[in-house]
Amino acid sequence: MDLLNLFRHRRETPPVSLRDIRDSFNAAASDEDHFPSTIDPRIFHV
Repeated sequence: MDLLNLFRHRRETPPVSLRDIRDSFNAAASDEDHFPSTIDPRIFHV
């Protein structure tokens, strides 16, 4: 199998509902460690 054939055939992705995407986003956004709700004053100037 050459490199071109590897990328030529697309895999079918399972359908995902907008509700699932929204729920996943909201769950990740509520994580204060990775997405803080306030700006850290040490990097505010950047």
